[in-house]
Amino acid sequence: MSQMTEKIPYDRVCDFFNSENIETIAYSDKLNILMVRFTNATEYRYYDVPIEVWSSVVSAGSVGRAFNTYVSRSDFRYERIDI
Repeated sequence: MSQMTEKIPYDRVCDFFNSENIETIAYSDKLNILMVRFTNATEYRYYDVPIEVWSSVVSAGSVGRAFNTYVSRSDFRYERIDI
């Protein structure tokens, strides 16, 4: 995992004020990149993520549980981003 700081233009952004761990999830339609910013101020980018995964996570009753199911337990390439 490398640490990139390149700015990505995200088309879809959702902030979660009721989540204990996830602050923001964003998605780039053009690049198929999912960005997750956690409440502990860490940020990760996940690559080659289908839009259906983003939709499933942000529409779930429990965003954290859906993130674990659809993203963190999958084989998406990811990297931690310095913010």
